Amino acid sequence: MTTSPARRAAVLLTTLLAAGAGLAAAPAQATAPASHAAAASRAGDTTTVTFTVPDCLKCEITLHQAIQGRQKVWQTKTKRAHDGAVTFTIPTKRTHGLDATIQAPWEGANGTTTGYVSQVVFRYGHEKPGSDVSSYADVKAKKRGSACWAGTDASDVTIPLEVRKVSVEGTTGPTKATAAWTSTTQDFWAPMERTFKGIFGTQDVPFCAQP
Repeated sequence: MTTSPARRAAVLLTTLLAAGAGLAAAPAQATAPASHAAAASRAGDTTTVTFTVPDCLKCEITLHQAIQGRQKVWQTKTKRAHDGAVTFTIPTKRTHGLDATIQAPWEGANGTTTGYVSQVVFRYGHEKPGSDVSSYADVKAKKRGSACWAGTDASDVTIPLEVRKVSVEGTTGPTKATAAWTSTTQDFWAPMERTFKGIFGTQDVPFCAQP
């Protein structure tokens, strides 16, 4: 489905409320080129995307595609993890420039306690596609990350996620937030935005920059 975004700016700023101070998003940085299959996606092609989330049995995930220069935001219905996984079957063309918001059961609804909604990070700064980042120690000190997946032309893909409960300063005091990232660094699109304790928090859907 398509919906009009709350803001029509070309690039929406990402904000993290942490340690009593806001962290504003920085300008987009250069990104690695997206890696796609040789054949272009046909209009009728679909891809089944499965996120494994063994560390968050009741996590809820929603997918969006928002691309800079376009005024429409595409999104899925929200799905809850079942047997440690969340599966979506979506048009293949929607995987390119895809982002995923994640809501954990220890958080307030829709970011009411943190002031933001957590995004899945597909690539942290200084990590190359294919690198292993399965430990929270690998990501908690990272300062930048991309919430934009370059996508795939495959008919089926499984992406393992790591999810951690993280203590942060929330809207009314200390609270729990969610750090979520792919355990193997993915091909990504710009922009690279600020992260805090591994958390990529947004107050709006991030707009991805097509290479």
